[in-house]
Amino acid sequence: MSSRLENPTLSPVAVDGDPWLRRPLEAPALLAWRCAAVGFALLELFVYFRWVPRWMDSLLSQALTAQMEAGSSLPYVGPVWAAGVIAMVCVSSWCAMALIILWKRSRDRFGILLFLGFVSVGVVNSTDFTSLVRHHSADSAAPVAFMAMLSASALSIMWFFVFPDGRFVPRWAAWVAGAWIGWNVLRFSLYLAGALPHWLLTQIIVIAFVVTSMCTLVARYLTGSSEVQRNQLKWLLLCGLVALMTYLAFYLVKIANLDSEAPGFLFGVASQAMHATVTAAGAVAMFIAIFRQGLLDVDRWISRTLFYSALTAVVLTAFFIVSAVASRLLKDVAGQTSDLVLALLALPMAIAFLIVRSRLSRLLDTLLSERRILSVMFIDIVNSTVLAVEMGDEAWSDKLERFRTVVRRALDNFGGIEIDTAGDGFFATFAGPAGAIRCAESIIDEVQQLGIAVRAGVHTGEVTRRGDRAVGVAVHVGARIMALAAPSELLVSGVVRDLVAGSRIDLVERGEHPLKGLPGTFRLYGLAH
Repeated sequence: MSSRLENPTLSPVAVDGDPWLRRPLEAPALLAWRCAAVGFALLELFVYFRWVPRWMDSLLSQALTAQMEAGSSLPYVGPVWAAGVIAMVCVSSWCAMALIILWKRSRDRFGILLFLGFVSVGVVNSTDFTSLVRHHSADSAAPVAFMAMLSASALSIMWFFVFPDGRFVPRWAAWVAGAWIGWNVLRFSLYLAGALPHWLLTQIIVIAFVVTSMCTLVARYLTGSSEVQRNQLKWLLLCGLVALMTYLAFYLVKIANLDSEAPGFLFGVASQAMHATVTAAGAVAMFIAIFRQGLLDVDRWISRTLFYSALTAVVLTAFFIVSAVASRLLKDVAGQTSDLVLALLALPMAIAFLIVRSRLSRLLDTLLSERRILSVMFIDIVNSTVLAVEMGDEAWSDKLERFRTVVRRALDNFGGIEIDTAGDGFFATFAGPAGAIRCAESIIDEVQQLGIAVRAGVHTGEVTRRGDRAVGVAVHVGARIMALAAPSELLVSGVVRDLVAGSRIDLVERGEHPLKGLPGTFRLYGLAH
């Protein structure tokens, strides 16, 4: 069986019963949502970077004043510049994560929310957010700037309540999220009326919402998540708890007014820089979760781009060093260099480079292998050999190519990743069983117009990923289930049936069957028509 890996399109398709945030957007609506999201993110960043120079000027002035008042030889200006650099690293790291989400995971409202939330986390947490409003108060466009920053404040927490599957878990998180949005709307209304609440009251309420958002994550992790979701949440939860502690420390310094006096100025700058550092580490934690835990299904893209590119760079560097050493030895022995000799060395070195890279790539695939819960889908053409004989090579080749086009288009639409194809059959993986079922159903219906019938099987279980390959008992179970399906029929395992319970996917029992090479019997279900 030849192997072919498509670039994952990362467009998990929701079915009836999935949350509103996860329902896929059609092309016109998707374009409108993306344009609106990018436009608002650019507005946030415009306001932010318009304010940052003023913030730095204010801090530098305070640093010089504090140093003069303290009469100390301690550096006051240096820590301010360091805090500014850390702030830029923080906002850049979260914006980088946001761009990954926009590129690879923005085909529904959940992806759009994550994109805006990630940008907002960097904007709100990299600097002293409360000072931003004060510096913009004299601007002619102050209402727009204040609205943008309050929206960023709301979005920086909102995605916590629905992460990682677009649902509010526990259910009371929806009420907290609604209250958080209402609070920011109230702040803006009071601002327009010229009656902003007291600064201390504002900070206490904001801190309460931040603590509550972390509580929802803890509650989701402990009681409302599957094993896969807990693996996705643990990196965010760990870094989020540390960020919460530094956030509280920073605002306790502000509330206690410890940074108003010269000795406390450095303490205030340090606490702010520490919070920005931990927030930037949060972006790194999200990156690790995406790569290692399969979060949002973009780990394969990151692993191949990052690690294989780095491997190529390392091996190329090694061969360039060998080339330089050979050139130096030639010069020492012959007293001069020869382009002809170096050209003759280039061919065996290029061959050796390809061999070494191939061996190291296979080693890397083994080291990066991981076990994940995935849904596997097998599908093939019924009586393909008979059809090939009846139609002849040329007609069959054309029919087969059209079949492949149908399958790959369906995989693209339903978020499937092609793993293997044997010409008349496909093996693909999905993040969840609903997408696999809908994909198989779409293929079965569409290929009937080509005058051919296919059979399909879907199973969900632990799969070990090794580079382009997927192995494990779950893979064998999926293949055996497909082999039992009748023409134009989809069979699924009992595990799949339990996972899609509550959705509008109607399944009917097909009895218990032994699967070749596997112990015991398996209760199978077919898709109702």
